[in-house]
Amino acid sequence: MLKREDLRTTVATVTTADANIGSAVPQNKRRFIYRIKVINEYDGANLLTLGKRENGAGSTTTIDYVQLATLYDIFPDPEELHEDSVPLYIIEGAGSSGSSYLRAVTGSGNAYLTIWYIDAPA
Repeated sequence: MLKREDLRTTVATVTTADANIGSAVPQNKRRFIYRIKVINEYDGANLLTLGKRENGAGSTTTIDYVQLATLYDIFPDPEELHEDSVPLYIIEGAGSSGSSYLRAVTGSGNAYLTIWYIDAPA
């Protein structure tokens, strides 16, 4: 059961350069991402790509896309959190082989991303 008081947030400005979002997932834990909110800061259509890089792997695995149509277009998923909400994404924390991160990149310009998550034992 989701406890709102356990949720943490991370905010980031996402650009056209693929980058880590927030801190590394702690070793031997999982990051359960329950909600995202994206605001387009580009004056036009923009595609946000979310990915994960687990255990220090060299490549990013795409986990979702968010299409934004106009400047200041807002995409919340889900609209509202409930106690029985399930996570949208799960990122496995690293063992001893490297760090794990949520990553994001845009197609055209900046976007403002907020995530709500909980780190819990694996």
